[in-house]
Amino acid sequence: MMADDRDPILQELFTEPAQELAGDAFVDGVMFRTRRRIHWLLASLAVLAIVLVFSLWLMSAPALQFINLLTEALTTQLFDVGDGWMAWILLPVNSVAGLLVIVAKIARMTWKRIFGLHTLF
Repeated sequence: MMADDRDPILQELFTEPAQELAGDAFVDGVMFRTRRRIHWLLASLAVLAIVLVFSLWLMSAPALQFINLLTEALTTQLFDVGDGWMAWILLPVNSVAGLLVIVAKIARMTWKRIFGLHTLF
């Protein structure tokens, strides 16, 4: 390739800069502002973490009570079948949670049959 065939825009791009870039004062200023922003970010994250931990600590007792109540409600037996082999066979579906899962599955299958939509699940 000859020198006359070179693109002038590319030649201008790779030529030496006409002026010197800013020295250490510019770099120091940028680094100072960056450090200051990092400190603000870390302080904000620390305050947010403290508030989150405190609110979780306050809400832990009511949340635990709600989870216990929900667990008791969902594991309630629908039919009393005793302790024999029939209880083991009906164990997966003999609860409120099992009934809810079966109803949800039937509703989803019906929805897919009616609308013909393919979902991820």
